[in-house]
Amino acid sequence: MKTPVLHSARFALIGLVFLPLAVVHASSSPASPHHIATLKGHANWILSMAFSPDGATLASVSSDGPVKLWDVKTRRNIATLSEGGALNFFVSVAFSPDGATLAYGSNRGVELWDVATSKNTATLRGNGAVAFSPDGTMLASMDSFAGLKLWDVATGTNTAILAGHTGGVQSVAFSSDGAMLASGAQDNTVKLWDVETGRNIATLEGHLNHVWSVAFSSDGAMLASGSSDGTARLWDVATRQTIAILGPEDGFWPVAFLPDGAVLASGSNSVKLWNVLTKENIATFKHEPFVNSVVFSPDGAVLASGSFDGTIKLWDTSEWVPPRPQRLVKIGDGQRGPAGTQLAAPFVVSALDEDGKAFVGAVVTFSVTAGGGTLSAATATTDANGRAATTLTLGPDPGPNAVTTTVAGLEPVTFTATATGQIPHSLTKVSGDGQGGLAGEPLAKPFIVSVLDQNGEAFAGAVVSFSVTTGGGTLSAATATTDANGRAKSTLRLGPDPGPNAVTTTVAGLGTVPFTATATGQTPHSLTKVSGDGQEGLAGAQLDEPFVVLVLDEDDEAIAGAVVSFSVTGGGGTLSAATAATNANGRARNTLRLGPNPGSNTVEATIGGLEPVIFTAVGQESNFAGFDDFFGSGKRVALPDRTQLLQNAPNPFNSQTVLAYFLLEPGRVRLEVFALSGQRVALIHQGPQRAGYHRLHWDGRDAAGHPVASGAYLYRLATDEAVLTQKLTLIR
Repeated sequence: MKTPVLHSARFALIGLVFLPLAVVHASSSPASPHHIATLKGHANWILSMAFSPDGATLASVSSDGPVKLWDVKTRRNIATLSEGGALNFFVSVAFSPDGATLAYGSNRGVELWDVATSKNTATLRGNGAVAFSPDGTMLASMDSFAGLKLWDVATGTNTAILAGHTGGVQSVAFSSDGAMLASGAQDNTVKLWDVETGRNIATLEGHLNHVWSVAFSSDGAMLASGSSDGTARLWDVATRQTIAILGPEDGFWPVAFLPDGAVLASGSNSVKLWNVLTKENIATFKHEPFVNSVVFSPDGAVLASGSFDGTIKLWDTSEWVPPRPQRLVKIGDGQRGPAGTQLAAPFVVSALDEDGKAFVGAVVTFSVTAGGGTLSAATATTDANGRAATTLTLGPDPGPNAVTTTVAGLEPVTFTATATGQIPHSLTKVSGDGQGGLAGEPLAKPFIVSVLDQNGEAFAGAVVSFSVTTGGGTLSAATATTDANGRAKSTLRLGPDPGPNAVTTTVAGLGTVPFTATATGQTPHSLTKVSGDGQEGLAGAQLDEPFVVLVLDEDDEAIAGAVVSFSVTGGGGTLSAATAATNANGRARNTLRLGPNPGSNTVEATIGGLEPVIFTAVGQESNFAGFDDFFGSGKRVALPDRTQLLQNAPNPFNSQTVLAYFLLEPGRVRLEVFALSGQRVALIHQGPQRAGYHRLHWDGRDAAGHPVASGAYLYRLATDEAVLTQKLTLIR
């Protein structure tokens, strides 16, 4: 009869509220698994556990702080890594993928321990929940209260801060490919994050109380979350929709997937196993008074459950583990090829069962371990012949390449390949495209291409083929060899008839690059300026009017289809196009975006051997009178070349301050004020805005209109192109 008393005390302590939800169907007589052992040594609640990648060691941490390592085979406590002290619920442990390092997150920071020597190697300025990325290069941890931090494990540097939760983060988990991070928090939500960009890509809502645990299935298609509302939820990661609600139970905090993703374990006043496909309760493990943590061994044959009373129980779950392959065989090892190219044959691994027969459905992971190459597939499932394959594109430098293949529970196998020498890797257009000229006459400029190697360096000696595909013209050279700068060229004599001409350039193995030109029946005799000259505009902005020229023949008739070349000769601006063809009225036009600095801009228009036409324009400084109180009365400010968030003024302030910013492009904007804890205090603006400078006022009140306390706050500008943050100080 002690269990209800313990539960009530626990829930009163942390302020949990359990609300009933729809119950998913459970079988009437779930199995009773075999209890292997009970591990004793902790004096308080077991809040987190982790198996080493080889399954030989179990790490555990309790709410009073000690981290203990257990030998799973002998059931002995083999090390205590941190004696700890009185802590709280923000405590967790995680092994690195190679098993060499244990991360321990608490309210004192994130400690990294060398498992072999039991020595603390680093302490990071994070806390609470921790998780390693699948490749071991990155660590996620709780940041302060409601945020997340990403760490570079090798250097111990913080690479990103993910902000968005409004309650403390309790659990984090990486997807199997490392591209996504899930976090569960006390704001009752689960958030999904893009690891590369640090952006919050989805918020999963539905739990009625704190989310204490999150876990991805092995294929990354499903996410499980356990909440103190008494339920566990299964989510479809692609659609962000709830697949099933399991429960309610008295607690339902921890969740963990069997390695193959077919079974989910959850904890309450017992441990339950659920068939993920049918959503049935297929087994129940009694572990009183209350289960705080559950974790499967890497092979799925053992489940560990940690309880409120400080005990850990090990359970035999082998009957739920599907058959596994026993051996891997390599096919395609030892290949050679030019650096930067794809190998001729894939790396194939054959999975065999204990009788030497093909094993179907094994998930195989491929990873580049030497040479810096790339793979066509990072994971594959063995087919009807027991085979899975990936193809390696060799790294950019000559030398050895290696790919390691792993299947859960088996020794990895490694493929090797050798990258050789410099090779042509890319064919690109340099100049000469889009010209115009008199039919039957040679163009003014040759067609020039560039060939680079796998490192982006000029490739000399590549044979480039040039061939006429439209217009009937002739070339000065049908083939040309790239020079020391990696360039080859040929000049086109246009076909005899007015109209389009086309030439294709080819390098074996690199595809083709096309060039075009236009033949006219009239000879350009004069090129004159029509309009657009002498404009003014803000430096860095596009002019309102295009530059327009007129092309006439010797009879002063307009020439249609003549190609006029435009080039910036001063001021550093950019044109809407390098060439423009004349219309039926003999006119061609082009628009200039002024250079970034105030001053003169010049553009030259040319055709054939005629005298060039010069256009000029002036880039002006921007003078925003409304910003005199920021920069001094009458001071002129050059237009920035990027979106900026300026320091508020005055700062510190008492009753009102101005938040100013510059938008390089128009778009949707959100300006918010946050407490240092990450909680949003006020939304200053949300919606579309034009490009340019903006200034908004904040009166030191929250969203409800109440004055906020003195102290430091963050204000953040979020646009389509940037997220910028500054700090301000309020003094009452």
